[in-house]
Amino acid sequence: MNYIVKWNNFKMLHQVISYFKFLFHSKTEHGIHSPFVFDLITKCFYDHTKYPEYDNLKSYRKTLLENKNKIVVTDFGAGSKVFSSNIRSVAKIVQTAGIKTNRAELLFRIVRYFKSKHILELGTSLGLATYSLTLGNPESLITTLEGCKNTQNIAKINFEKHSKDTANEGYNKTITNVNFITQEFSDYLKTLDSKSYDLIYFD
Repeated sequence: MNYIVKWNNFKMLHQVISYFKFLFHSKTEHGIHSPFVFDLITKCFYDHTKYPEYDNLKSYRKTLLENKNKIVVTDFGAGSKVFSSNIRSVAKIVQTAGIKTNRAELLFRIVRYFKSKHILELGTSLGLATYSLTLGNPESLITTLEGCKNTQNIAKINFEKHSKDTANEGYNKTITNVNFITQEFSDYLKTLDSKSYDLIYFD
C-alpha cells in the first residue's frame, strides 16, 4: 500500500504527532486500537535510535553554516519576513529558514518507516530536507522543486560533496536519485499527478 503524506509545514506535523501521542497515552475508550497507529508511534515518532545517518545530516548542515557566501534569493509570494534584502548569506538562510536538526531526523525516520519510493518535495531551498528524504531511503526516486535557481544550486553543490563523503557508507545514490527542478510551484502543480508519488513533502 502506498501512503501520501502531505504537510505544508512542521507546525501542522507537530499537531498530528501530538494527537497520536495523546492516543498512545490515553487509557480511555479513545486510546489506540489501530495496529498501524501504534506501530507508527513506537517505531517512528518514538524511535530513539541513534542512526548513523544523523551524523551525515549534521555534516551537511555544518557545511552550509560555514558557507559565508552571499546569493541573490528570488522570493515568490509575500516574500521574507526575516530578511530585508534578497541578498543573503547561505549561513544566515540555514540559521533562520532551514529545517531544524530534530525535524530533519524525524523526516528521515518517516521516509525510512514508510519505505517511500517515489517522493516529491515542494521547496528544495538549500537541500537540508531533501538530504533527509534521500538518506531515509537511498533507493527512492526524489523530485525536488524550487523556484529560486541560486538556492537550489547551493543544494546541488552540497549534494555532490556529500555524495562523495557517503559513497563508502552504502549511499552511493545520494545524488543520482534526486531530480532537481527549478520552476514555480503553481506551474508545476498544473501537470502534477499525485498518484505518481507515495510521499509529498511541502517545505
